[in-house]
Amino acid sequence: NTLDDIVFQGTLQYGLVNDVTVNTGLTTAPRYAASLAGVAFNTPLGAIATDVTFSRTILPGDDITRKGYSLHTSYSVMVPSISTSLTLAAYRYMSKDFYNLRDAMWTSRGDYSGNSQTGNIMLWRPRNQFQISVNQELGTGWGNLYLTGTTYSYWTRKGTRSEYQAGYSNVYRRLNYQVGYSRSFDTDKLRDDRRIYANFSVPLGESPQSSLLSTTLNYSRGDGNSLQTSVSGVTGEDNQFSYGLSASTMEKGGTGYSASAGYRSPYAYLTATAGNDSLNHRQSSFGVSGAVVVHPFGLTLSNELSDTFAIIHAEGARGATINNSPGNRIDRWGNGIVPSVTPYEKNAVSIDPEALPLNVELSATEQEIIPRANSATLVNFTTQSGEAVLFDIRMSDGSTPPMASEAFDTQGKSVGYVVQGGRLFARGLKDKGNIKVVWGSYITDNCTFSYHIVAKHQANNPVATIQPVRCIRPEKRNATIVQKQHTVYSGH
Repeated sequence: NTLDDIVFQGTLQYGLVNDVTVNTGLTTAPRYAASLAGVAFNTPLGAIATDVTFSRTILPGDDITRKGYSLHTSYSVMVPSISTSLTLAAYRYMSKDFYNLRDAMWTSRGDYSGNSQTGNIMLWRPRNQFQISVNQELGTGWGNLYLTGTTYSYWTRKGTRSEYQAGYSNVYRRLNYQVGYSRSFDTDKLRDDRRIYANFSVPLGESPQSSLLSTTLNYSRGDGNSLQTSVSGVTGEDNQFSYGLSASTMEKGGTGYSASAGYRSPYAYLTATAGNDSLNHRQSSFGVSGAVVVHPFGLTLSNELSDTFAIIHAEGARGATINNSPGNRIDRWGNGIVPSVTPYEKNAVSIDPEALPLNVELSATEQEIIPRANSATLVNFTTQSGEAVLFDIRMSDGSTPPMASEAFDTQGKSVGYVVQGGRLFARGLKDKGNIKVVWGSYITDNCTFSYHIVAKHQANNPVATIQPVRCIRPEKRNATIVQKQHTVYSGH
């Protein structure tokens, strides 16, 4: 009762322009292969997608290669003014020899674990399939209504099979709940299954990382009652680790269980699952997902990516945290990804300066963008790099320059301000030189000191180089008050 076949699935999407995306995909397994090619368009009236899939299947017991292809078209639209979303989809299977992966795996087993109805459905071979999905928000505090429907026709039997589902969901305090009704029936009355279900979920604590307890109850006239309970949650400094445990029992079946774990690195999302269902089917899986983004500053990996996202470039800011995407950081080339931003609205894109190397300074830690839908926005943060030095300044009489005194290098460029205790934090300095500290308009309201940075500070060292210096004031020339005239040091 174990399927040991190894399955490979891969997809590739590429945006030709903001409103046109092409995609391709490949699925392979022993005695099965399928390939897909398609295109999607974003229009003012909604999104349209179409694709074609070719399959090649060899079933056990014969050496006949069954080949077929299917056509798929879908339309999706969101109407913000009334909070309604609509999706329509149509599939046309051009021959009875087209198999998707699920059908091929089930049929290859040669039995259906005693579930004759499942066996019949697998052998019917679909010809047409139509789907509709409607979601309606009812306003703040009033919840959400949804309706889905699917109808099938077949190559190998008369009549159609239809499935539909309607439900309502809402939140009461910390409790999320969902109730609904579904029905699946055939026009020739081979099957009529009606189901009432309810789902409840509640966090097991006040912490954002508290586990979530979920319970689903099903009452089915055809398959009997069932109960499923699960516990899931996240942990880690950036919620990068996820976990889940579940158990289920069926009135007309057995008991099942499963466990899952996930890790979201800055560059990919890793998942692993293992379990045994109520029909004693053991299954396990391992998955890796992510995205590769090519942009003017190079190539950047991301653990996920939506249709509308942002690219950050901050030269030298390696390791800095991207606030909009927990767990994502600026890579060694100064690039990072914000996987999802909201189109046609202001989005604040920011970098946490706390994790910046000490030899790098941001001119701004946050920028606002208003992206278009299905676009990539490049956000360039200006940085200043250079040796970070903390000068401990003392004048000849042992006093310190006043707080807020401004320091200039020999080119008149401001390098920082004096803080309490006569300390000056400066960056971007040459290995050696002179710095002039100015605090007033009198010719004597300044002092100058020389410095020499012996060894370059390492970017990953959390402590800046500390250098005690003696700052020399100019000698008084008479008692005349002279307006400061040094254009070299003023920076003005």
